[in-house]
Amino acid sequence: MSGKSTACHASIDWPGGRRPVRFSVLGELTVTDAEGRPLGFGEGRVRKRGVRHLLSVLALRDWALSAEQLRSLLWDDDPPESTSAPRTLVYRARRLLPRGEESLATEVDHAGVQRYRLVRGPGDEFDVEEFGNAATLADKERRRGNLERAASLYEEALALWRNRPGEAPLPDFPPTAAMDAYLAPLLTRRVQVTEALVETRLDLGRHGPGLAEQISGFLAFDPLNERLHALRMLDLHRTGRRAEALLAFRHAAESFERLLETSPGARLERMRDRIRADDPALLWRPRQRSPQCEDERPPDLRARPTARGVVDVTLGGKDNYAADRAFIARIIKETGTDTWKLSGEKRDCVVRMIRYIGGRGVRQFLDLGTGMPDPEGRDVHRIARQVAPDARLLLVDNDPNVGAYANALMADGEGIVFRELDLRDVDAVLREARSHLDFGEPVGLLCVNTLQHLGDTGEDLGTGALVEALGRYSGALPPGSLMAVTHISDDGLDPRLRPYLDARDPGSVFSLYLRSPAQIERLFCGLPLVEPGLVDVGRWRPDQPWTERKMRIIGGVAEVRGGARAAR
Repeated sequence: MSGKSTACHASIDWPGGRRPVRFSVLGELTVTDAEGRPLGFGEGRVRKRGVRHLLSVLALRDWALSAEQLRSLLWDDDPPESTSAPRTLVYRARRLLPRGEESLATEVDHAGVQRYRLVRGPGDEFDVEEFGNAATLADKERRRGNLERAASLYEEALALWRNRPGEAPLPDFPPTAAMDAYLAPLLTRRVQVTEALVETRLDLGRHGPGLAEQISGFLAFDPLNERLHALRMLDLHRTGRRAEALLAFRHAAESFERLLETSPGARLERMRDRIRADDPALLWRPRQRSPQCEDERPPDLRARPTARGVVDVTLGGKDNYAADRAFIARIIKETGTDTWKLSGEKRDCVVRMIRYIGGRGVRQFLDLGTGMPDPEGRDVHRIARQVAPDARLLLVDNDPNVGAYANALMADGEGIVFRELDLRDVDAVLREARSHLDFGEPVGLLCVNTLQHLGDTGEDLGTGALVEALGRYSGALPPGSLMAVTHISDDGLDPRLRPYLDARDPGSVFSLYLRSPAQIERLFCGLPLVEPGLVDVGRWRPDQPWTERKMRIIGGVAEVRGGARAAR
């Protein structure tokens, strides 16, 4: 990258002038001034390990963390020193940073709890933000059909990672379970960008030794990435090196046998079979620009905020319009709420739910209401494939814009398939599901961030009709299947938020069906809930401290033991 972050920072007036600082965490932690001079951490890496861990955590996101939250992220067990260990590390870090407490500030929240934030000042640079921004811009350029620009941005994003093969990619983050939950999406995003770069270069027709060498370099970091192995075989085949492509399959198979004691998955075997058969569909053809891409249409400046746009804003994404951003800014200004943070907490909960379902042996997922790609890579298909590389997924959404994104960035036409359908058309969805999934084996049914958009303004908010539809889904699933649901609730809702959100409010800007916890529990159709039951998303098998907010998103996972009982 150019070294200039494209992230937006709040303007800060620094007394006496200030010099920008660069924080680099994608590799060994380095902190440098405007002239590129590194901050000294003293002699002995071990002695400063705690400070390195602290600064890496605070640099990962623009967040303010309490001592209790820091303790959970920095140590799996009790701190090695005392109950004030996080504060001790903050004190030591301030002594090292050029601007001391101006750089690592103490804030006090509405409950009087002290929190610590690494302040983003004008000109300050964070490589993790630059990576995210470059990757997001690359995705947008790729969807627009600007492949040259997309490839350049993907390469700039990957160049920010400074580790070499065999080295830990993020060595200065604390090795704790709580921290891993935040790092997993970042590492997943790196894999996504790597794959996207190779696919974009293939779409450009850049086959040949240069691309083969680049893919081999990526495989040195990720030797069990089936997609990269398949793309390397495709590159070799397109340059007339059919024998080498088949030899590449053999080498990949040997890696899987040596490292996992297993055989390659269906993706690699299908690529081998297609190469053996000289499948003409493997030949290169110039990619056509998609007429469905939202970015290719002039934005409607009078447009109202949309569900997908508002959610994207709250997740820090770039696929939104001014109306979506203005809607969030207006709510924050008029209510002072921080409930927008629930979008990220809900996504983190869904990650935990998918891992739980996968941990129960489920290798198939039916996702009702896929939505737009997550800016941090917490998409259903990615998490499912982390749990089970051979997982099969049917992604369903009735939004054609989601379809354009999903077909470009999620579906592979093999194990992961997208269908543009309405989940209320149960017959059509089940017909597609039975053609792609094996209903003789358990299925994970996902209804996350979807059901609050469906209903009517009657007394029951259309809950009965929704229960009937979900009962048909869960009743079709075999024993051992699991059903996950998350839903915004009206319980504990700040009254100031209702005019913006409640579909029954005549002036509602963004209509949602805010059901009660009892109504949401009915959506499980009488299936027994696993522990901890139906709870706030931040309290469902959490890996970090839970923060109570002025709006609730609740969720749970239920078991299919032999058919559903529709609880209307």
